[in-house]
Amino acid sequence: MQTWWQAQAELDAERTWFWFLDAERRRAVKKKKEVERSARARVRELERRRERLLSDAKASLGLWSAAGVDEGRQLFWRSFEAGKGLCVSVFAFLFQVPRLVAAYQANFINGALFFMMCAIASVSVVATFLVGLYAAGATAVYAAATLIAPNRRLGPGGAPPPGLRYHVD
Repeated sequence: MQTWWQAQAELDAERTWFWFLDAERRRAVKKKKEVERSARARVRELERRRERLLSDAKASLGLWSAAGVDEGRQLFWRSFEAGKGLCVSVFAFLFQVPRLVAAYQANFINGALFFMMCAIASVSVVATFLVGLYAAGATAVYAAATLIAPNRRLGPGGAPPPGLRYHVD
C-alpha cells in the first residue's frame, strides 16, 4: 500500500502545469504511470486475497451466527443513519444485503431467508418510526383542537363578540 501511495505521489509531482506540452515530461509521466499502475495492481491483488480469506473465515462462522446477524444489524443502522429519506435508506440497505450474504458464502435457501428477514425487519422499523411520527402529530393536532374549541366563541378579553345574541324563547 505504501508503495502505491508513493508511486501516486511521484506521479502527481511529475504532472506540473502544461506537462503534456513537453516531450521529456510526457515520457517521465508515462514511466511514472506504469510504476503506479503496477503498484495499484499489486494492492488490488492483495485486497482480493484479503477479501477471500475474510470470506472463508465468515463462511466458517455462518450467516446466521451472532457475527453475521450483528454485521447485518450494523449495515442496517449505517444505511438508516446515512439515508436522507427513510424509504430510500431501506432500499439502500436491501441492495447491500446480497453482498453480505455472498461474503458469508451462504447457500441460496439461507441467503433468501436472510434477505427476507432483513427486508421484513427494516420495513417494520421504518414503519414503526413513521407511525410514531404520525401519532405524535395527530396527538398535537387533537390537543390543539380541544383547547381552542371552547374558546372559539369568546372575543378579545374573554367577552362575547359584539352583536352576538343568544336566542331566548
